[in-house]
Amino acid sequence: MRLTNRRPRGNDVNIYPVVHINDPETATAQADIAFSAGADGVYLIDHSSNPSFADLFDTFNLVKAAHRDGFVGINPLGAGDALASLRVVEAAYHQGQLDFMPDGLWVDSAKAGVNIAGFDRLNAFRQSHPELRGVKLLGGVAFKYTSDYTEAPEAAAAMAIEAAPYLDVITTSGEGTGQPPPVAKIKAMKERSASKIAIASGISIDNVKDYQPYTDEVLVSTSVETEPYSGIFDPGKLRQLIEAAHSGKGAAGD
Repeated sequence: MRLTNRRPRGNDVNIYPVVHINDPETATAQADIAFSAGADGVYLIDHSSNPSFADLFDTFNLVKAAHRDGFVGINPLGAGDALASLRVVEAAYHQGQLDFMPDGLWVDSAKAGVNIAGFDRLNAFRQSHPELRGVKLLGGVAFKYTSDYTEAPEAAAAMAIEAAPYLDVITTSGEGTGQPPPVAKIKAMKERSASKIAIASGISIDNVKDYQPYTDEVLVSTSVETEPYSGIFDPGKLRQLIEAAHSGKGAAGD
């Protein structure tokens, strides 16, 4: 039998460009570019220090109204962990700040307390608010800039196993913005937790094939912008990444 050094064959990976809100109008235009390029959806994030999340919610309302059939998620940066973020979203919806429930909620830290009891409170809150059940929850595990960040595959996998029953998608990253995580970390988290896995840093056209066998979703901005941190997408780069991620061709040659 002839032996080869092929990688495992990849799967189609969903691409969600992250729209950084400079202002609602520009962000809405960037979301339009992402959908036109074939993105599976977008996530909106506001790095300003606005504690009311007014720009985030206003932009979400504009984008969702323009793309009623599209997937539009948010990251209420600064709201806290998954449970605190869900509370913010639920309150904003009932107070009329959100015209629609977001399709997805991405939080950098999934931890809802220091132990399983915290995750149980998260689950109880979701179940007691039926309007939240359709919101896909992406929770950060071994995520950049949090106290739980690690590149160690076994440690990251252990955290993923603990969080998996309470999240729809385990979301992880490299050490910082624009930095890819070790493939071994992603492989261990996927195989040990048997959960959907998203990567939220460092994925580009140059490395996406390396992660395809172990990744379900990618949240991306830096590698598909005209300039890093500009908040402006390069349609060509974005389309190229989406086409590669949707190809499912994760196998290397002999």
